[in-house]
Amino acid sequence: MEIGDDHGGMCFATGCTVGKGNLRKAGWGRLGLTLIEKASNRAVRIRYKPILQPRIVESAFMKKRGMGIMPDEIPETEQTELVDLVWNVPEAGIMTIEEIFQ
Repeated sequence: MEIGDDHGGMCFATGCTVGKGNLRKAGWGRLGLTLIEKASNRAVRIRYKPILQPRIVESAFMKKRGMGIMPDEIPETEQTELVDLVWNVPEAGIMTIEEIFQ
């Protein structure tokens, strides 16, 4: 995990954890991770392409979050708009998945 300490989102998204030893912290300050299969010691590196970042920042949802409005107080249509923005982009459009290595 390249983004530093205390970022649990990768664990929720992948099921990998630092405690299990299949996710390691690097603290490089960027959104990327290396997932490790302990039995074979194979791994794959995945990193985020910040292509959508400007659109995410400008979304109504993020503007309201920046004002301190809690997510459940933001209209569902504005929540869905942001989710759809990310959900509808092809995988290759938002992340790089490198070759499996040992």
